[in-house]
Amino acid sequence: MIFTASLLLLLGCQQSPVYYHKHPARQVVVLEGKEISVLALGEARWEAFGRAGWGDSETAELRQRQVRAIELVSGCRVVTDSIETAGKPGVLTANVQCPST
Repeated sequence: MIFTASLLLLLGCQQSPVYYHKHPARQVVVLEGKEISVLALGEARWEAFGRAGWGDSETAELRQRQVRAIELVSGCRVVTDSIETAGKPGVLTANVQCPST
């Protein structure tokens, strides 16, 4: 019982903002004076975490910063129809398409 409760607690922590700020593989991009944490999830999948600032009128501005941060870190283009934000406030998950070399 204690093991199960501990496991659920740890899994819940990965969904929290603390996870993004302490993850060793994260990269931080500052856009418009706001920090966006970016993580590679593997297989051309990336995640970005950031909070809307006081001057943001909509979450669309945050989403644009997150997409740009992923593109800067990955060097690839975000596939716009792959963007997911449901269920995780401040988190954007997307696939990228890299140029052929």
